[in-house]
Amino acid sequence: VSADNKAITIEQGRIIETLGFPNDIEKVERFSLSFKEVISTNEVFETFAYYTFRKPQLRDLKVQVQTRSLGMSDIEVAGKVKSLYLIEEIISSKKINWTKKNRYWVDPIDYFVWKSEQEISPRLPRIYITITKKPAI
Repeated sequence: VSADNKAITIEQGRIIETLGFPNDIEKVERFSLSFKEVISTNEVFETFAYYTFRKPQLRDLKVQVQTRSLGMSDIEVAGKVKSLYLIEEIISSKKINWTKKNRYWVDPIDYFVWKSEQEISPRLPRIYITITKKPAI
């Protein structure tokens, strides 16, 4: 939760819910595809997800999802260079003429997402997330 009362819920590196934005995501239901599977097989996965939005209300928008690994990439996180897998996810809905690319930088050891760039709504700008310290479990 931010100082301006905006909240983002993240599950396995992906945004699944927002609060306080002009066009909030109420929920995202997706085919169970882990980043581990994407990295280990080096294939392009064609799946789908259902997005439910608030303001304006839109329930269970079917979104095509194409996910693939683009290989290793070095990025800086909190002053340290990390070698991470770059995962690209192309999401699209013909119903609302929406196509965007999401990118995730994933640790090859434990599949933790250190950085992401996500477009979660046609009415919101891209959201950039960088985790500087892994949460305690």
